Amino acid sequence: MTFFLFQPEPNVAKTLQIANSLHLCARFISTGLEGYPEACRGNVATRVFLLNLGLHRWSIRSIRMGKRSMLKTATGLFASVILSAFTATCFAASTDVSSTSDSEAAVTGHRVLTSTLAELAGESASNVESVLPPHENIEWQMYVPPTYDRDTPAGLLVYVSPTQSGAIPHGWSEVLDRHNLIWISADRSGNNESVARRILLALLATTAARKNYAIDAERIYISGLSGGGKTASMIATDQAQLFRGAIYNCGVEVWDSDEPLRLDQMRRNRYVFVTGTYDQALEPTKRAYRAYRRAGVENSRLMVIRHMTHRNPDSYEFEEALQYLDARVPSEE
Repeated sequence: MTFFLFQPEPNVAKTLQIANSLHLCARFISTGLEGYPEACRGNVATRVFLLNLGLHRWSIRSIRMGKRSMLKTATGLFASVILSAFTATCFAASTDVSSTSDSEAAVTGHRVLTSTLAELAGESASNVESVLPPHENIEWQMYVPPTYDRDTPAGLLVYVSPTQSGAIPHGWSEVLDRHNLIWISADRSGNNESVARRILLALLATTAARKNYAIDAERIYISGLSGGGKTASMIATDQAQLFRGAIYNCGVEVWDSDEPLRLDQMRRNRYVFVTGTYDQALEPTKRAYRAYRRAGVENSRLMVIRHMTHRNPDSYEFEEALQYLDARVPSEE
């Protein structure tokens, strides 16, 4: 899947307007695309509009693809637009490591962090209201280790759930405690939501977390399960300078033509591909792993867990994956 088409625009507002126009156009055209699921209709319409814009990196081969491949490629293309639109905004909002004052104790343990796009992105939020209303309350499920200390910045794990709940899987909080890692995952970001919304909520999670906690920029990771893993892989690959590692659980997408623009950075990051012998995504996960290795992303590990079905790994296997991500050494920078 090709979803690495262009770098983020320096003018964030202009880029957001483009993304908003694409989404509105997609909604308009999709009303005539009967027979497709709603999310797919939007992605097909987006593809048509982008072709009319003259983004010529689409090849004749892509135009002649079958319907299923077209839908997959269009999904990735729409993801590219959203990633490009919001990255600069998220980075700008993340310059303050923490808004928590020295005298104010940070909340630890399980908590719900609530914010809005307007609070996190400022005036630019209005340009993408068709993706996420600027004043809609966004809720992220968070877990902060009880030993959190702003003088020792914690790592951050952004998780994209396949369900509408961002709750942390059973047993994983103890692993996060041992690794000084904060968990954050948006509610209402499951497989039934649009790709654009899921990407936006994951990117904004880093901004929201850094406004409340001291975060180690070298230990910002992303993960997800099934469709959430696929979404996480789009983000991790395109935003390799932000996410220094990823764990793909039973779901991952990979490019099929052009190599990622940030391939050099990817080669300095670390990636874990988790699947099981009874997982229906076993073979696609293996193919994705091999693609990473062929591209020179040698810091990639495949974990095929015996008897595991299509689910998250158990806590000890999750910790094994985290240990691999944390094994980055200065020579890899």
